[in-house]
Amino acid sequence: MGKIGKIIGPPGTGTTSYLMRQISLDTDRYFLPEILAISYTNAAVSEIKARISQSDTDKFTPKTLHSACFSLLKLKTEQVAESPKNIRLWNESHPHLLLSDSKIAGAHATLEDGENLQRTHEAAFSAMNILRNRMTPKNEWPDHVLSLWREWEEWKESENLVDFTGMLEQCIEQRLTPPGIRVLYADEQQDMSALGIAVIKLWATKVEKAVLIGDPNQSIYRFAGAVPESFINLKADFTTSLKQSYRVPKAVLEYSRIIINKASVKDQSEYLPANGIQGLVIPQIDYPDLGLPGTHMLICRCRYQADRWGKQFLRDNVLFHNPYRPGGGWNPTAISDFVALKAYLDLIAGKDIRIDDANKMINLIVAKNVFPRGAKTEFKKNYQEQKTVDMFDFAALGASDSWLEGRMDLNDIFLFKTKNKEIFLSWAKTNKGIFSERPRVIIGTIHSVKGGEADHVWIDSGISPLIAQEVTKSQDSRDDEIRLAYVAATRARQTVGILRSRDFANPFLKG
Repeated sequence: MGKIGKIIGPPGTGTTSYLMRQISLDTDRYFLPEILAISYTNAAVSEIKARISQSDTDKFTPKTLHSACFSLLKLKTEQVAESPKNIRLWNESHPHLLLSDSKIAGAHATLEDGENLQRTHEAAFSAMNILRNRMTPKNEWPDHVLSLWREWEEWKESENLVDFTGMLEQCIEQRLTPPGIRVLYADEQQDMSALGIAVIKLWATKVEKAVLIGDPNQSIYRFAGAVPESFINLKADFTTSLKQSYRVPKAVLEYSRIIINKASVKDQSEYLPANGIQGLVIPQIDYPDLGLPGTHMLICRCRYQADRWGKQFLRDNVLFHNPYRPGGGWNPTAISDFVALKAYLDLIAGKDIRIDDANKMINLIVAKNVFPRGAKTEFKKNYQEQKTVDMFDFAALGASDSWLEGRMDLNDIFLFKTKNKEIFLSWAKTNKGIFSERPRVIIGTIHSVKGGEADHVWIDSGISPLIAQEVTKSQDSRDDEIRLAYVAATRARQTVGILRSRDFANPFLKG
């Protein structure tokens, strides 16, 4: 067994850059295929991949912990218990224990929006995975959770399935380790559960060097079984703390220290603010100052709050997005209605449009009002090899003159599908320029933007009634909200603004 190193990486200190520098140094002694980098989230893995040179992509493949275990167990996709198909199979055979695949995602399940699980057995399922990830002995489990676990395990065995948590458990039980690996780097360790860290420690016994990187103060996945103590108490041969933040300005750093110092469990590592920027913390405002030059991020504790801000921004003609969560309702520019309208406006302005956008537009067009019979079918059959199309292509398909000239009422052209259609239509009539703008604001929950950053960060200070109640009952819940507030504030490169709450307010954001 080689040495184990522990690296503390406070906000903005460049843990990914540090990891890549160390890997570069290791290539003097090891071949790239002998080095394995593991992270907790797909977003972190994508960031590492983005920094790998094109010539090395086939030699060095960073992975999430679960994907690495998936490969070691030689599983097939259809064997994942939490897939929508398999959840439907479970529901068919267990109608008394119906599970929603929107709530159930194994080790990746989240309660980030603070919503309570609607059914007792869904809460029990969540509790089961938390207890498994914490490696809590079965004799300490509540009876109803233990009963569900027995049924779940029996069903998985009968169907030859493995759930996400089981991937980690089986790697430990079978003592499976990645073959041919001599150096192991594990990032985002504060987000690993006790079970995840146990897997990493097992793999560390088979390598010459293992380096574990994380920040306990940014541990915000208790609902998945992760607690900051797991990383704080981790025994290592050497420990190093990265000292220089390249993101967090002085005022924001001081504000975030006030927040994290309220936690009962925390790491005391000091670090320096970004050079040359004082920064600013603005308390108790009603609306973000989007006139400030630079990038903006609006962060909420709960999903329903983010959705509420999204609706407000659309009414205010402000485009937003969430590059960390491409799906869902946080990326209106990816909604088919928006894409179709933009494509049509570009066409009648004489621009070429991408074939993918043209297909989305075609799918929403009321064919009988625009094209002769069979034109849509002809387009999908004969134009797909082109990268772009223009108005002449549609003229060749026999599109009506009024459509080609932009004289038709948009309601007669398109059959829109989303609730935002009236806003999009009003933009098309009075604010066409917005379709060419880049989104000005990132919107998301704290969990969804973790790892992200912006010049100006606006934090909705509200928390749900359920969370407010839990904070008064439990020190763990109190500490969780403190760390979430800390993570939210430290996304900022210049400004943090605290938005007044329409709900219960997070008391730790007051500074």
